[in-house]
Amino acid sequence: MALCTNDNFSQYLCEQNPLLTVEVITNVVQNSPWAHLLPSGTVEANIGEEISTLVTGRSAIGKSRVTPKFGDLADVCGETGDESKWGQHKFTTKLEITRGKSEPICVHGARYTVVDSYRTAIAAMKQEILEVYNADVRAQMRDLSGVKATLRSTDQTVTDSLTGGLWQVAAPWRGVLPSAGLTFKWLKAMLNYARTRLKPLDLFGTGSDQYAILVGSNEIIDALREQAPVNNSLYETTMGSFKDGKSGLWDYLFVDYNFRGLKFAEDETPLRFDALDASDNPDYIEPYTEAEIDCGYEDANNDLYDNAQYEVAFLVFNNAFRRRTPKAWLGEGDMKFASQLFGGELEWVHERDNCKNAWMDFGFFQYQIARAYQTIRPHAIIPIAFKRCQPELGLVDCSDFSDDDQVRK
Repeated sequence: MALCTNDNFSQYLCEQNPLLTVEVITNVVQNSPWAHLLPSGTVEANIGEEISTLVTGRSAIGKSRVTPKFGDLADVCGETGDESKWGQHKFTTKLEITRGKSEPICVHGARYTVVDSYRTAIAAMKQEILEVYNADVRAQMRDLSGVKATLRSTDQTVTDSLTGGLWQVAAPWRGVLPSAGLTFKWLKAMLNYARTRLKPLDLFGTGSDQYAILVGSNEIIDALREQAPVNNSLYETTMGSFKDGKSGLWDYLFVDYNFRGLKFAEDETPLRFDALDASDNPDYIEPYTEAEIDCGYEDANNDLYDNAQYEVAFLVFNNAFRRRTPKAWLGEGDMKFASQLFGGELEWVHERDNCKNAWMDFGFFQYQIARAYQTIRPHAIIPIAFKRCQPELGLVDCSDFSDDDQVRK
């Protein structure tokens, strides 16, 4: 790791590193739909990169759930009852890392526009870290999930749409393209099935405000809002000008309000595809393509993505996986290491180089993200592949403005 020096501009940027860390973390927390869905924690620095987890499943209680047997009270002496049995599922994962950096920045080139250059670079890198964070969490949850759904118009039950099951990891997709759009009726039926047949599950919230979360595009969230029936009592409460009823009616399908056990979070760049790959998995389309512009490059919108036929949303319960980051390893005995930042923190780096950077007026921003996904209940995140339906725009023919002389006057 390069050290900060007395060079004015570079020294200034180095001094901002702690502030940059706070800005990056705040940006992720405030703008990521995934930031609050997975519990997080650290991994001790010197225990290796592989993490093993033992998770207890449902107890085998040895009694019928249909007609439990009871005997005469007078004959119970000497009996201890049926023996309950239980076991544990073992899951393993490992720490992995990715790194990125900004384009090189020349101090002299930024001398007279230091504020704008600094802000531009920070904003771009913060957005990059946010998008990498979102894409990584979503990709891991997609691949590691123990239950997956592909919606077909011929499905008669929720289970017709599903592959995988309880305690499975990395369940395969169904191997067919979706032919039906995601509906509120199917989603509510899936929620009911999960809560009764995929136990144990942890819901978000407490008491009567417990809920699962659907992470999807604004397109599908709006469509589901149009399909969901408004509770009559909610409507009547609103007519009575009660504040809670008004909030419930207007916000009933947004994150702030629990509607029939569901809340919603928006994924700005949901997974989309047009075909399956050689392994019968969706062949995902990148939302952006690199394009050369007047000065440098940018991510341009990908028309194939915008016009894709199929999309993926996620039904998420609590404690499905735990996102772990390595704890900084500062040394062993007399051997000391520089502090490591693994959570996507952004920092300025420059180093004296006899060939190219003798004056230390040249540097760049860098970040790294290291993480592992510890499996807790892999069946508690359910990716849902569905066909995108063309939204109704409400456009109709209308009368033309008259252009006769009377109208002109």
